[in-house]
Amino acid sequence: TGHGVGMYLGVHEGPAGIGMNRKQPFNDYPIEEGQFFSDEPGYYEDGSFGVRVENVMEVKKVNLKYKFRDSVFLGFETITLVPVEPNLIKYEMLSGDQIDWLNTYHKKVQDTIGPLLINTNREAYDWMEQRTRTITRAVSSGPRTFVSLLITFFSFTLYFVLLL
Repeated sequence: TGHGVGMYLGVHEGPAGIGMNRKQPFNDYPIEEGQFFSDEPGYYEDGSFGVRVENVMEVKKVNLKYKFRDSVFLGFETITLVPVEPNLIKYEMLSGDQIDWLNTYHKKVQDTIGPLLINTNREAYDWMEQRTRTITRAVSSGPRTFVSLLITFFSFTLYFVLLL
């Protein structure tokens, strides 16, 4: 699911929205280039608790390998650039494509946020660098936990959304 993000981070702002159960008028408006939406993968235990991880995405025109007449295709670019906490990931549960997505995302975090931090807040820069190191195939072991499943789902969802 997702919702618009407006002025001063106002949430649930239209005109468009993303999700199966969207009420009118959100479903009446197309998604357009330049709009911002949240991406909200989550996990819920019925009657108990729920957790969501939210990122803000910008709608952008994308070029695809194959063209279809004069059709314009849109995709999403992640705007929120915060490292995914490595201590919460069970790497052995991630596919190669998911690891590639996470490495690409963390490289973007390094390239975009790193220059802003390196000369102004070395402690924050070091924290960011430690959490955005390149990941190779899984070496961790142990049972699958709720958090690892959530992180896997989050990574897959963002990878899938970026492919659109």
